Amino acid sequence: AFSSFDSKLKDLKAKVDALDSDTEVRSYAVTTSSDEFFTATAESTALPGSYQLEVKNLAQLQKDVSGGYASKTEAAFGQGTITINGTAIAYDGDSLTGIMDKINAANTGDAPTGVSASIINDGVTGYRLVLTGDDPFSPFSAAVSESTAGAYAAPVFSNVQAAKPATILLDNIEIQSASNTFSNTIPGVTFTVGKANAPGETTGVTVAVDQKAIADKLNAFVNAYNGVVQFVKDQAD
Repeated sequence: AFSSFDSKLKDLKAKVDALDSDTEVRSYAVTTSSDEFFTATAESTALPGSYQLEVKNLAQLQKDVSGGYASKTEAAFGQGTITINGTAIAYDGDSLTGIMDKINAANTGDAPTGVSASIINDGVTGYRLVLTGDDPFSPFSAAVSESTAGAYAAPVFSNVQAAKPATILLDNIEIQSASNTFSNTIPGVTFTVGKANAPGETTGVTVAVDQKAIADKLNAFVNAYNGVVQFVKDQAD
């Protein structure tokens, strides 16, 4: 009985704790005229208001890709240097996988290059080395010089995707983010963008008091309180 009583008191305390400050009592909901382009959530620190939001573009990292090679494990490259953002990465008789590992090793420690490498097989030209930037705000440079030729030609990289931060227009004010999530652009509201609008197309956003959420908190308190009272009454009987 004491264990059950303790459990009910803890439940009541939790419901009281959810109502013991004005920010916790307040609840807000975000409604949008369309859910096609982004999702939005509101916290208790939100402020009521109406806005127009346009998603200009999603965040993307720079990607450069090499030509294709028949094997990723054959040690067929000559001797040369790949310079990424000013950092020289030497290779000598390496395989494509070996070059990838050296590029990734250079992206560690106190002075990382900000670029990682991976290998894909496009099914047509073969295995290709892909360089990916770490930051959508920071484009990178990659240059290759070779002093001794190997069976495989030195990798030549072409850009297939530019670095670009996520960008929205909130009431015609441009705002950027390193990810597709925007926090506190509107106080207490978080947006996660998923699709770009057509230029000039906007989505209405309304932040308002969530009366149902407030009622749910009060009902939860009432139910917990009545549960304690009923338990005491049942024990007395």
